[in-house]
Amino acid sequence: MLQQICNLHQQSEVCKVKQEGKRIMERLSEGILGGIVHFLKVVLFVLIVMVLLPGCSVESKLNRNYKGKSFTLVMDKMGAPTTIENRIGGGTIRTYVSKKMLKPAPINTGQFQYDRFESPKVMQTIITSFIVDPNGKVLEIKYSNEYSR
Repeated sequence: MLQQICNLHQQSEVCKVKQEGKRIMERLSEGILGGIVHFLKVVLFVLIVMVLLPGCSVESKLNRNYKGKSFTLVMDKMGAPTTIENRIGGGTIRTYVSKKMLKPAPINTGQFQYDRFESPKVMQTIITSFIVDPNGKVLEIKYSNEYSR
């Protein structure tokens, strides 16, 4: 109907203003919808990353490789455990402890390039525990990283 009225009054300034307003509203709605679509894409990407990243952790890789399998596979790959503790009710907890001194890393402070600033040296301790049943099958795996100066 607006188009018919404007056709009758081609020179009317009111019709031109109304048409321009209509075009602005269409562009604005496209911009809002575009923003919503962009937001939904970002949310979807974050959700996919959150679902996939836990599958990349060290503990999940250890679980995939050794859980439910014989502990001899672990010993073939990692050698003899550091400690072995007997569990009440049977089975053992076999723990591997690995310590490594990490070098200081340069930290960029945004100041002059000649002002060296480094993180302190730290000792990294990696503890991997395998809970093994009396038959020698791996039931559970726990992995942790600890840092100390």
